[in-house]
Amino acid sequence: MKSFSQSWPLLAAVSVVFAISCARQGNPSGGPKDLLPPEMVESEPANGSTGFSGKTITITFNEFVVLDKIQEKFMISPPTAKKPQVVLKGKNLVVTIDEKLRDSTTYTLYFQDAIKDLNESNILSNFQFVFSTGTYIDSLTFSGAVYDAFTLEIPENVMVMLHSNLADSAPYKLIPDYISQVGINGFFTLNNLRPGDYRLYALEDVNNNRKFEQGDESFAFLDTLITITPEKHFVPVLPKDTVPEADTLEVPEHDSLEVHGHDSLNIKKDTVIIIPERILFTSKSPAERYYLTGQARRQSGLLEFYFSMPLDTFKFEFSAEGAGPDSYLTEVSRNRDTFRIWIKDSLLFSNPRIDAIIKYPLTGKEGRTDYTTDTVPLRFSEPTGRRAVPVRLPGLVANVSGGGIPPGRDIRITSSVPVARADLSKISITETTDSLKKPLSFTPRFDLLDPRNIELSHSLPEGKNYVLTLFPGLITTIFGTSNDTTVLRFTVRPVASYGTLLAKLTGYEGKVIVQILDGNEKLVMEQLAESPGKVNFKFIDNGTYRLKVIYDNDGNAVWTTGDFRQKQAPEAVSFYDEPIEVKSNWDMEIDWDISRQNRKVDKLRKQTGIRRQ
Repeated sequence: MKSFSQSWPLLAAVSVVFAISCARQGNPSGGPKDLLPPEMVESEPANGSTGFSGKTITITFNEFVVLDKIQEKFMISPPTAKKPQVVLKGKNLVVTIDEKLRDSTTYTLYFQDAIKDLNESNILSNFQFVFSTGTYIDSLTFSGAVYDAFTLEIPENVMVMLHSNLADSAPYKLIPDYISQVGINGFFTLNNLRPGDYRLYALEDVNNNRKFEQGDESFAFLDTLITITPEKHFVPVLPKDTVPEADTLEVPEHDSLEVHGHDSLNIKKDTVIIIPERILFTSKSPAERYYLTGQARRQSGLLEFYFSMPLDTFKFEFSAEGAGPDSYLTEVSRNRDTFRIWIKDSLLFSNPRIDAIIKYPLTGKEGRTDYTTDTVPLRFSEPTGRRAVPVRLPGLVANVSGGGIPPGRDIRITSSVPVARADLSKISITETTDSLKKPLSFTPRFDLLDPRNIELSHSLPEGKNYVLTLFPGLITTIFGTSNDTTVLRFTVRPVASYGTLLAKLTGYEGKVIVQILDGNEKLVMEQLAESPGKVNFKFIDNGTYRLKVIYDNDGNAVWTTGDFRQKQAPEAVSFYDEPIEVKSNWDMEIDWDISRQNRKVDKLRKQTGIRRQ
């Protein structure tokens, strides 16, 4: 297995430096508007104190302040079992720690951007308060960055954790020794560390317990130890007289990180330049526990139940008072993780509340899976004046709704409601030329995997206009309702109205998935390929696209997420450096060296209008 430490340096989407600057000093000198952030003028104990044994910390500012989302943004590292209380009293911010702290330990209070002044909302950015229960302040620092493994974007609400307990069970059972929040640029720093060996993790802490819940939370890990040493991880704040008298500081060279467009940066004096030492890639591990994730009743006659994992070998059973075996239909999704109960009995679906009794597999904390039975109340109210009906008339949609299809593509008709029976003679396709209509032949068939779908094979010539008519009675639903007339006009677009893209892949040996994405990075089309080799995309509409590759290490033809229990990293991805502009009647060829994994260039967003959310 390829380690994270081998792949992390290849991410080109990140800036290579970030700065920790001293707080701006001084009071406003006058003028119509206060532009300065609040300033700490004193504290009890002093910032950087040792021998702390109290329960409260009082920080006084030079003006009245407000707290913005303090419960979300405030952190203490190392974390305590119970989160400290933070309140305001006039110009004083009071932190109360209601438990015994560790001996000889340096603590850091992180406020991020939660503190603002009262009048102008000027933010006191990255404010930290440090104290120690021992005789000295630990002063070592570790830095890095975190990105989403599939998109290479900056994940939201992710914390980084260091564990001195090196057991694999530590992130599940123990709170970490040190924590820090990932910033808006993807970077993080863990400050005031003591020397030693650690495990490094990143976690989307959904339930705020600082522990990893597999399958529920995005997670990242390194498969190598992090060794914190004074020689490597001591980063002093430089005195002013030691900083060069230049306008810029040159970015130090770094053997393992690619630099894009940052030969030098405008860095304020009194600043420390920090190079990210590791990059983590988050993903959600495969679920390992069976449980009900949700339920819904969006229509009076439709009950839906969602599960954490496909119920491959397990059963799902439904019952309700007054629901006989013929009064409902159970519809199962293709991967068996969603069950829909379509109520056919009007006495049942007209009830504003249905108490569904469901039996399903549930995995307990000890890891054992047994069947459980729950009563789930589901409510639905018809708008005033309407009669309760299970569904309105069934909707029929077809893949010609956009006005045209490529040559050779079958026409697919889909019903919004399960079909009880169909009369395929109620379909016609006619060619229209001026006022003339010419009936055409086609071959209809049901989709065996999904009986809601009807497919029409045809040999319609390109460049002509057609009308698809779906007459009443084409389908009869399980509720006895039938479709209205639906008329769809479309063309079989000429081959010349599309573009073609041929990508020659080099620099990597193995199976890959190559994707074309639109400007919002939504999937347009994809193909499986072998690298080195070629992949040829046809029938692409005019537009600007992104090109993405997934390194399909397990050969299952889909992106595979990371799995901490199996020590499996998520499959790497990369993006082509430039936007791909596709034009009608144009064959485009590109050479793509995909040897560098986890690569994404930020400048592409400016050229294609893509914005980081």
